[in-house]
Amino acid sequence: MLTPELHTALADAVRRALTAVTTPEAEPGERGSVGEVGPYYPNAYRFFTEFLAPAYRRKTVDYPAMRWCPSWFCHPEARARVDALWRAWEYLRLDPATGMSVWWKDHADHHMAKLLSPDGTFKDCTPHHRQVHPLPSIDIPTELLNLDDAHPATERS
Repeated sequence: MLTPELHTALADAVRRALTAVTTPEAEPGERGSVGEVGPYYPNAYRFFTEFLAPAYRRKTVDYPAMRWCPSWFCHPEARARVDALWRAWEYLRLDPATGMSVWWKDHADHHMAKLLSPDGTFKDCTPHHRQVHPLPSIDIPTELLNLDDAHPATERS
């Protein structure tokens, strides 16, 4: 007979099994305090090497519709986007329902389209790597650089 206690125990066992199947296991030493799981990949570079590059296969050599630089980590925008992809992946991997779908749709597809665009991050890069110039800007006044938007010096009306 299925008692309420047995029903609860079975439901908990199913939840644990689903989580074990859908969430990659953390490496030894990656667990934080009780109930807290550390990152699966220690940094964005390992995430790129071990997950993103093998998973996101595209023809980029001698193919003008997509541009990629093998020295991608030398480009600040590429580093920032891969870091954003890694952080979002680490957060969403813990959602056993739609986490990975959301990651692919809202993060990977978005950032990779920007990175691989013929007019994107690597537009002027050559096969031997050439750093592109940052956005032009005059020197920003020191008082603007020192603003702390989280703690404004003056009250806003």
